Amino acid sequence: MANQLSLAVGPGTVLRLLTSLVLALVLWGWVSNVQDPEKTEVYAGIPIAEGPLAPGYDIVTTLPPATVHLTSPSSVLDGVDQSHVKLQLRTDDIEGPGSYRLRVDLVEPDGIREHEVTPSEVTVNVEETMTRSFPLDYRLPDLPPEDTRQVGDLRPDVSEVSVSGASSLVERVATVRLPIDIGTRTDDFRATFEPRAVDGEGNEIREVMIEPRSVSVFVPVSARGKTVAVITQVVGEPAEGYEVVDRTVNPPAIVIDGPSNLLENVISVSTAPVDISGATTNVTRRVQIEPLPPGIQLLESSGRNVDVVVQIRQQGIQQSLPGQRVEVVGAAPGLQANVSPAELALVVVASEEELAALERGDIRLQVDVSGLAPGTYELRPNVSLPPNVEWIRTEPSQVTVTVLPAGADASPPAPASSEAATPPASPTVTGP
Repeated sequence: MANQLSLAVGPGTVLRLLTSLVLALVLWGWVSNVQDPEKTEVYAGIPIAEGPLAPGYDIVTTLPPATVHLTSPSSVLDGVDQSHVKLQLRTDDIEGPGSYRLRVDLVEPDGIREHEVTPSEVTVNVEETMTRSFPLDYRLPDLPPEDTRQVGDLRPDVSEVSVSGASSLVERVATVRLPIDIGTRTDDFRATFEPRAVDGEGNEIREVMIEPRSVSVFVPVSARGKTVAVITQVVGEPAEGYEVVDRTVNPPAIVIDGPSNLLENVISVSTAPVDISGATTNVTRRVQIEPLPPGIQLLESSGRNVDVVVQIRQQGIQQSLPGQRVEVVGAAPGLQANVSPAELALVVVASEEELAALERGDIRLQVDVSGLAPGTYELRPNVSLPPNVEWIRTEPSQVTVTVLPAGADASPPAPASSEAATPPASPTVTGP
């Protein structure tokens, strides 16, 4: 029976079976390619990571970026972007310091049918690593001359750091600086700053590692110099019949700087003299600050020039103006107010011309009873006068005001009792 089965499966049958298998594989491949076609993607600028090195060695060559061609079915590459492509330098053959030509391996992504990396090999130099300690160079920040702040002694948490890396790089390090930035701060503060290794020409060496990587520093910041008043010097006299009313200077104070023992003795500075000889109107000048004492200087932000205004007016005559009627304002609806006395004498100072030109409508005396309930009050009237007329006093200084319901007896009020409310209103002088 076995012999009969062997004879039935002859060479022709085997050939047909093989042919069918090949055709099936070809058909499967064709269908797969139609449904999930193969494609190639190119990824440029891929960094090459260093592989693991034995302790005590370091690659000092800067590894170039690589270009990677990946070929695989679309279903695989559709989910791959630049961040998924990882390369690593094969460092298995590194045995010590020297020059090596090493292969670049694709480590991600998985499931790629074909790939090509350019460059596929990189020549690198390997050196022994070393560690050296350096004192921390924490310099005060440079502030512009006009800055009104000063920085005291810095207090970092550490005074020394260690620098590790390839021997040739560590040997280039001349100092480790700690740059301090105070920004716009005006008070003491604590902040963290990163030290930087630099060579003899001040170029930063980024390839080394510094420990600690950041240093906390207390930075004392305070105001620089001293603020003092500016005093206006006036020389000469105004024209006959005129007088100096006031003098102003802008800015009214400046900042000076110098040794503390000298600053303590300076209370104010003076302007250059302003001559008002024969003046009949205000005198405005832009003048300089007088020379400062030896050892004292003016901060740039203050400026050496100031603006001075000397106010001049005609000398006035004190005059009493009797019979000025007092007006009551602000009575609430349903209330009325009586005032006693109804007229006052007003004492003013003005020039003869101003006094002669005064009219009744130029002078107003008012008492405001807004918000007052019925009752009797002692109030000071408010006085309104033209700008060039100065109020001195009213005689008497207060009036008695009675607030009562509208239509009530309007006979003169009795003298105010000690229980009467007396709002502390003061006369005010306003222009028209």
